[in-house]
Amino acid sequence: MIAQGNEVWSNSVTHSDPGNTWAGMVDEIQNSRIELEGKGLTVMGWQMAGTATSNPNYGSNFTKASQFANPAGKLLMANYGRIKAYAGGALRVLPTCG
Repeated sequence: MIAQGNEVWSNSVTHSDPGNTWAGMVDEIQNSRIELEGKGLTVMGWQMAGTATSNPNYGSNFTKASQFANPAGKLLMANYGRIKAYAGGALRVLPTCG
């Protein structure tokens, strides 16, 4: 798929809400990228997992820059250059709309 021009985007380790624990956030957000890169893949960005209802700590509730001030938002910004659902800066629409 990569040879055909597709990109790899991280989407969490288990696709579940990391809760409000730092360890949970690191596992779901940071370790997702580490696992993919460990397979030799280049991660281009982060696609939000779930919704604000099912995953309130990093779901679709990230729609403006101020919402990235919480621990999950800071971890996302520290680990990914592109974040799908981030409306406070450069936004690249994915062909599949997520």
